[in-house]
Amino acid sequence: SSTSSAGAGALKPSTCDGGVLHYGDVIMLRSDKTGFSLCVDLLETIPTEESVEVRRCTTSTITTSPDLRNLFVVLPYKDTSSKSTPLPPTQSGEYDDSVIKYNEPFMLATHPDAPTTGQLYLSSKRVAPGVHTKTGGQEVVAEGSPGYDNAWKLVYLDPQFRFEKEGAPVEITSAKDTFIIVHAQTGQALGSDMIQRTSIYGLE
Repeated sequence: SSTSSAGAGALKPSTCDGGVLHYGDVIMLRSDKTGFSLCVDLLETIPTEESVEVRRCTTSTITTSPDLRNLFVVLPYKDTSSKSTPLPPTQSGEYDDSVIKYNEPFMLATHPDAPTTGQLYLSSKRVAPGVHTKTGGQEVVAEGSPGYDNAWKLVYLDPQFRFEKEGAPVEITSAKDTFIIVHAQTGQALGSDMIQRTSIYGLE
């Protein structure tokens, strides 16, 4: 992952304050498997019958330069959907400071300058039985209604130290720091595969 200073128009990567990740930081996410960066299709809306205001595709791109498609703002988890299953009280989103800790739920929102009606939130859910996906995994989209589907957690990479790191601040020492990002509701890790998709931006 790499970081960028927060704020409108701040698109140049920079080091996180104090060497730890904070709410409000703007980050890029790069897959350690493919080397590509996660990005959002900001212009094409996904047709849906659900009561979601806006739903957009996510994909990954070889582009390493920060732009409005691949920058995400880290926000505290906040569930506004009455239909969602709430997180346990210890993970309610009421944090004692602005520092993000391992295994603490958070949300990833599009950059405030992105050409969308309001910020979109990275979301995922289990695919219904019988629905075919190319990866065999969960669909990841960006949608306009924050809820439990938008909650993610950072997990320490080395399993030998994962338990003792739980609840510790997420340290950022360089743009090459590696973490596991897990969907809070389903426990599935965020990932990327070498499956090509044609969009208005080209082949990604």
